[in-house]
Amino acid sequence: MLATVIVDTYSAGKAEFLADALEEVASAKDNYGWSSSGVYCFWDPSTREILYIGLAVDLATRFRQHNDLVDCPPTCCKRSKIEDFFKTNALLGYSVLVQSTLSQAACSRWEKANPEKLESLRKRYELVDREEAKRLLNADVDQEIRTYEGALIEAFEVCTGAIPQWNKINGANIRFTEEQLRTATYLLKSFIAGHDWMDPLAAHVRLRDLFANAMFQGYEELLHGVRLLVLGGCPFKEAIKKTPDPLDYFEKMRSEGYLDRQVKL
Repeated sequence: MLATVIVDTYSAGKAEFLADALEEVASAKDNYGWSSSGVYCFWDPSTREILYIGLAVDLATRFRQHNDLVDCPPTCCKRSKIEDFFKTNALLGYSVLVQSTLSQAACSRWEKANPEKLESLRKRYELVDREEAKRLLNADVDQEIRTYEGALIEAFEVCTGAIPQWNKINGANIRFTEEQLRTATYLLKSFIAGHDWMDPLAAHVRLRDLFANAMFQGYEELLHGVRLLVLGGCPFKEAIKKTPDPLDYFEKMRSEGYLDRQVKL
């Protein structure tokens, strides 16, 4: 279900705004937009170098931890790396690879907002307790984000000879297929807005623009379905024809030139 890359940059002292934007489009507390569970990347806008690739079941909370906006042990986040980076750099890049709310992990904030869903799952499968229900609900989501994170780190190492400098270890210890590594290599360029052509997997606007414009968010949610088909090998134009569009968004996007937009950082 991971298919859309959303890119942005921020300066020292401005992380709170981007955290709020991330909460709006990929919250663990609601059922619209995208799932809070995904893969993310920090990168250097001046060199287009990827600095760190990670995963999170709650992207907004994890971003806040990295940027010292909520408590987190220094050894469990990239707070010091980010602080050092801003001593000599004006902007830090941040990108997320998001997925449908159908792939929402039962993280702590989701559980507090949806206690009835866990209880319903427990009863349906006759599970012993809510923790067992959480493990069942999280199994597929956890496997997918770990696979993508691992493939991205391995693809980066294949391309550069080393893992990203802020990563301490490789990702999932599994044998990736050639197709998975090809997709991961493509996504690495999407993370840093590094394509010289229209990137079908990348959102057409920044994270902050999705925060500010509900219509843009609706467009990108529809395009997420298109991107899933593209990842399955379907050409972009053909994928648009196959994607249900009950609100006639594609016509709106064409009339506004939205599909020709490229992110400007």
